[in-house]
Amino acid sequence: METGSLVNEAGRLGKDLRDKEKRFQEEGGDLFLRRRELESEMAELVRRKAATEDHLRELAAGPLPLLMVDHLLGEVEAQARKESEIRHNLLLVEAMTERDQSILQWLEAEKLGAPVLKRVDKKLSTDRKARAASANEPLLLDANAHFTAHVSHLRSRVLPEAVESSRQLMRSIGDLSERIARLEAELGRVPDEDRIASFQKELDSARKAHLEKMAELNALKIRAEILGRQRTEAEARLDRFGDRVADPPVPPGSHHSVLNYSSAA
Repeated sequence: METGSLVNEAGRLGKDLRDKEKRFQEEGGDLFLRRRELESEMAELVRRKAATEDHLRELAAGPLPLLMVDHLLGEVEAQARKESEIRHNLLLVEAMTERDQSILQWLEAEKLGAPVLKRVDKKLSTDRKARAASANEPLLLDANAHFTAHVSHLRSRVLPEAVESSRQLMRSIGDLSERIARLEAELGRVPDEDRIASFQKELDSARKAHLEKMAELNALKIRAEILGRQRTEAEARLDRFGDRVADPPVPPGSHHSVLNYSSAA
């Protein structure tokens, strides 16, 4: 009877505990217990978002704005290449003038005749004039020899990489913002400590009562097991004692007396 009563009482307390746990959860108790964890996670997300935004600002303060004038950069690159060609032609015209004079002197020494010399001179002169026309164009940029390579690298590598980095940073900021918003919503559902205190107290009381009753029930079960073993051992001892009473030991010499009696008869 005592065991059955304890089992019923433990079951009732277990149901009461589950009800209290459900009510505690409905009132935001789990969120209240996780409040510090949520606040710590929120602080880390805010820190990461700020760092990502700083990186994005660095890109915005660096090469990224040049994307707005990429078409102008293209024109600058084309002009720089053109001016490199102009410089090349200037050097080439000077070298060609000396070369052409050497060729004419050689042809004259070979006595090829005036008509041939005149035609060769005209051909060489026409080529020099064509190159000289290009070499005489104004140098608007007048940049150094490495300027064209720098502009080309900027347009082909630096700006595309900056664009890709900015896209990745924007995606990261978006993801972090969503996670922060979800955490803010969860923190917004965390109840005040005063409001949840009574539910916490009821839950702790129900848990304590259930644990005490379960401990009492377990102790009773242990006592029952011990008594059961003791009863089994006692019954075994009684069985062994009964066997000895039913079959008493034969006294020493009694067997020879019976034999002697039979012989005498």
